[in-house]
Parts: sequence; C-alpha cells; structure tokens
Amino acid sequence: MPKRYSSKPRAPRTKKGQAFVDEERFGRLKEGEGKNPFYVNLVSRFRIQDGYLKRFLLVLFFPIQLVLFFSAAYSYGSLFAVLYASFGILEGLSGQRRRAGHVITNKKFKSKRRSRAQTRESLTLVCISDTHMRHKYFDDTFPNGDVLVHTGDASNFGSFNELKEFALWFAQQPHKYKIFVPGNHDMLFDEKFYDVYYKEWTIGKKESSLKIKQLMEKLGIIVLIDESIVIENIKFYGSPWTIIEHPWQTAFQLPADKMVTKWKQIEEDTDVLLTHSPPYGILDKCLFGGSNTGCRDLMRVVKEKIKPAVHVYGHEHGEPGIQQHIYQSGQCTYFGNAASVSEYYITRRNPLVFSITLS
Repeated sequence: MPKRYSSKPRAPRTKKGQAFVDEERFGRLKEGEGKNPFYVNLVSRFRIQDGYLKRFLLVLFFPIQLVLFFSAAYSYGSLFAVLYASFGILEGLSGQRRRAGHVITNKKFKSKRRSRAQTRESLTLVCISDTHMRHKYFDDTFPNGDVLVHTGDASNFGSFNELKEFALWFAQQPHKYKIFVPGNHDMLFDEKFYDVYYKEWTIGKKESSLKIKQLMEKLGIIVLIDESIVIENIKFYGSPWTIIEHPWQTAFQLPADKMVTKWKQIEEDTDVLLTHSPPYGILDKCLFGGSNTGCRDLMRVVKEKIKPAVHVYGHEHGEPGIQQHIYQSGQCTYFGNAASVSEYYITRRNPLVFSITLS
C-alpha cells in the first residue's frame, strides 16, 4: 500500500487524572456526557434514517415544501435540476456534468520514494459520497477505474456494523486503490467525538474506533483523516470536517470560524483534494430554498492557495455534478459534488468520473 503522510499536529500528552475529553472542542464534557435535544435522541434510538424523516416531513408539511421547491427552482434556474436533486430522476435533463477527461495537473510530488515503476500516464477516479448504506443499490453499470473514492457518510449512525458492511462492499470493488474520507455520520472514526457522544448514538455497548480503522486497513482501504497519500505520483489529501449544524451533534464538526485551522493543514502540492465539506458557492446548494451551505474558508484556501487539479466532496445532497473553475494563470480546478443519494435518499447510480493526467 502507498505510504501516507500526515499533517495532523501531534496531540498533547494528557495529564494523569484529566477528566475532560477535549475542553477546547467540547467544553467541560467527560466521556459519555454529550447530549442532543430529545427529538434528535429519539431519531437515534429508533434508528430513523434521514431519508425517511424527510419523506415524512414532505407529506406532513407539503404546502411549505412546495414553496421551498419552487424557491429552489428559481435559485437553481432549472426545474429539472431540482427534480434530480430531490428524487434522482431526469438526470439527462438536469444540466449537470458527471465526467471530466484529460484533467491536467502540473504539480509533482517531490520525493525520493517516487518510483518510475509505479507511474502511469493517467489515473481514472471513480467518485461517490453520502451513500448512507445504499451502496447495495449500485448495479452492473458501476464504472471501473484505477481509484475508487468515497468522500464520507457511508453510514447513517456510524455504528461498527454499518461501517463494516460498507467496508466489505467497498473492498470487493475491482478498482486497484480505494480511498475513504469519513463524514459527519461516520461517527466511530472521530474517536474524541465518539467518546463524548457515544451514549447518544450507540445502541448497546460502546464500540471501538480503533477496531473499524484496523478493519479498513486489513481490507486494503486507505482512510484519510487530515493526511495525504501519493498514488502513481498523484497526491491525494483527505479531510472529513464540516461546519457544525446545531442541534445535530455529529462527528468531525466545528464552528464556521474554527474551520480554517483544518484547511491550513492541506498540503500545497495536493493534486486531488478530498473533503466531506463543499466549498462555499460551488455545487453546494441546499434543496430547501436553494441557499449555499459550503464553507467560505475552504473556498478561499482552495482557490487562492492549493488550486488542486480536482476537488471532490459531498455532504450537501442538493447540487451534485462537476464544475470547472479556470484561474487567471491558466490553471484550472474541477470541482465535484459526488453525493450519491438525492435529498430524499434515492440512489444516484451514476458516479463522478475523472481521468487525471500527470504532465
């Protein structure tokens, strides 16, 4: 397996007897003390999936949902785009792009470890995200490629059994390399968050963050959490963080004004950036009203500093597809929202595909 490179700062040593898990992030909370509002806890205890909850609310508040639907259509500029975002239908009329070929990167990962035997002219990336346990609905048309990428929210409640089921499916795919960047639903990967909130999201005994990471590694799945890896001379960097959405306390989330600390860790020679969060204003529209939900600091860091060849993400289900941004220098970044379920959790069976050439 290719060697990975971590940009995560070393965690300070915990003083003996210290009771708080992470005072800066969670305040003065000890293990198992995290609390969500009662209705969030209800959703967790009865394992009510977001998709079913949204369908129920669609029926219950249909007049309001209808107003939001037409408001989104105005914002999107296309009724077909909203129908695809909502129900995964009429993809051909939605106006979105799902493939990008001959993507050029002029960055080179300078390392003595680079071997000519490992290089090739191009890599084909197949990208999915936000499958929420609906990976089993992908069919025989699922495209082959060199690297299979998933940018988070493979699960609904982040349990070991959910993540194990996904990992076994992911590992069985024919792509040579598999990269997984966790999302806010994949709670077991965020060890500190899980320590604080496991009683809210786990039915039964506390589960092991280490165990799921070891399983992924055993299956040959590359998990990137604020770290990078070089595959065939193309450098991938993965980060799972998103802006916190009160009152839903889920994994890998920070207040908007704290997010920049994570984006500053992204290595400047990154060719392919993989985040769970979308950047602000680029394929980040929320179906309910059409507002932009991405991170402004991520957008600035990507456009002004990193300028990767490809930036793939998910989290926001409402505006999937590929969009190209060309800089004044002539460089360009292909942005891709790879969310694989619609707003009402209907599977989109057509992943994003990028063909990347290393010049």
